[in-house]
Amino acid sequence: MPSHTAFHKAILPLLVASAGAWGAPATTQEPSPAYAAFLEAAAYTCTGTLFDDVPDTHWACGFIEEFASLNITSGCDASNYCPEDYVTRAQMAVFFVKGLEETLYDQLDGEGSGLDADLLDGQDSVYYLDWSNFINVPAELLDGDDDTLLTLGCASGEIAKWNGSAWGCAVDDTGGDGDITAVTAGTGLSGGGTSGDVTLSADTTYLQRRVSSGCAAGSSIRAIAADGNVTCETDDNSGGDITSVAAGTGLNGGGISGAVTLNVDIPLVLSGSAGISGSPMGLIQATNTSSYGYGVWGEGNLGGAYFADGDDNTYAEIAAGGYGISIFSTLVGGVFWNSNSSSETWIATGNAGIVAYGTWGGGEFQDDDSSGYAYVGYDTYKIYGNGGVSFVQNHPDNADQVIVYTAPEGDEVATYTRGSAKLVNGEARIPLGETFQWVTNPDIGLTAHLTPVNGWAPLYVASKTTSELVVKSAPGYPDNVAFDYIVYGLRIGFEDVTVVQKKTGEARIPSMASHRKALEEQPELARYTALSRWARMNGGDRETIKARMTGAATLLDKIGEFDPSVHDHGHNNLAQQ
Repeated sequence: MPSHTAFHKAILPLLVASAGAWGAPATTQEPSPAYAAFLEAAAYTCTGTLFDDVPDTHWACGFIEEFASLNITSGCDASNYCPEDYVTRAQMAVFFVKGLEETLYDQLDGEGSGLDADLLDGQDSVYYLDWSNFINVPAELLDGDDDTLLTLGCASGEIAKWNGSAWGCAVDDTGGDGDITAVTAGTGLSGGGTSGDVTLSADTTYLQRRVSSGCAAGSSIRAIAADGNVTCETDDNSGGDITSVAAGTGLNGGGISGAVTLNVDIPLVLSGSAGISGSPMGLIQATNTSSYGYGVWGEGNLGGAYFADGDDNTYAEIAAGGYGISIFSTLVGGVFWNSNSSSETWIATGNAGIVAYGTWGGGEFQDDDSSGYAYVGYDTYKIYGNGGVSFVQNHPDNADQVIVYTAPEGDEVATYTRGSAKLVNGEARIPLGETFQWVTNPDIGLTAHLTPVNGWAPLYVASKTTSELVVKSAPGYPDNVAFDYIVYGLRIGFEDVTVVQKKTGEARIPSMASHRKALEEQPELARYTALSRWARMNGGDRETIKARMTGAATLLDKIGEFDPSVHDHGHNNLAQQ
């Protein structure tokens, strides 16, 4: 029997480390030369760091560390092996049983990686080279012929394969060098797997089988089932005889065979005649019956739409260049009519920006936030509304402010003229100018006011007409006094203008919220209001005077001030009355 070095080396640490199994104490004496040679032939790696008491110079260091690596022992305490201690018979039993499990058993049980054929059934490897030593051999291999594969030469991709009577070369059907580990059914397939023979099938819920039936003459296929069967229906072909499709005005495409397509020309250019006298029409007419739709919708990089009259260079751009409508014309930019009331508005006509006509008024304007409104050209009024008539100009000394003056208002349409004069010999005859007499009622409504200058003087109006004012001083008083005068009159034709009228819409005091906010933000502006001026005249302050204005508060409460959070923002719509 040849030597079994691998096995001896595997079990040797057990023998050496268990040297005390015979009851003899371990010794530090070096082994004999013959035994030392035996140990050197089976030497193990020694680090000298596993146990504190087994340095790398110890003659059994490698065996002890291998003994520990086999999990047979972990030493005598946490850091020492105690190589010089006795080994009891009990310890020896544990060492040998655990050692045999880690060495000899793994060599012989057919499971360990160190299986050695020399140890099988106690026979040497040459034993198994003799056919007569095999048992349970197939009869085909014992029929006396030459069953060797030594003379069989297979090409790349082929393997030796037994065909039932002889060995031969065959294509390797395992896929060559492939490494497929799973077959997954993708879209339209079912089946697959990760082991054994797998099958893929068509998924009939996704794929449709080839059509396997047809329809009778005069019928058409309406549906095709997954299994290829068809559902038929009566052919609704009208029996037409169209042989060609031609593209007409504004279209392109068409054809005389197969499936044809018609497309709208881009750009669409239409030319023709539409409409008659008294009934104008356009080449394009659009009607959208939806409550949320437009008759025409257009979008473009330059604008939404462009319209032109080729006869007089008039054109209009809609939703272009930041403007809703831009109109250019040699006559008028735009004209709007209300056919029900004969109202009309001309925009950019002649030298006027807007010219408007209406049966109630030329124009209506309203501020929804304050409810201030004005009708322009309404009835006998050039401006009719609930706010004041004011003008505005830049503040001469403060670039951040403006001055707003409001016109006086009364219960009549008044005229006035004013000036300065001087008595001569106690009398002054002042011509009032021809324009005053042209616009003022000569019979009623004339009043005059006189104010002496540079001193007091008893002056009186001797007579007054729309063309002359006569002023005199009392006898015995200076007869050369200078004075200022102002004469008021009634505008001719407006003597019977109604002051109290039937109410046709709310006419509250406009909201003063903007003025109150301005005073909160800039309290210094309060000194310029009429309330502050009257407070100074009466030697008081604004709040004191305001608290005394109980009558004013009562009157204001009856009239009402517009409150945008409470009152309707809708227009008074006087023009709709």
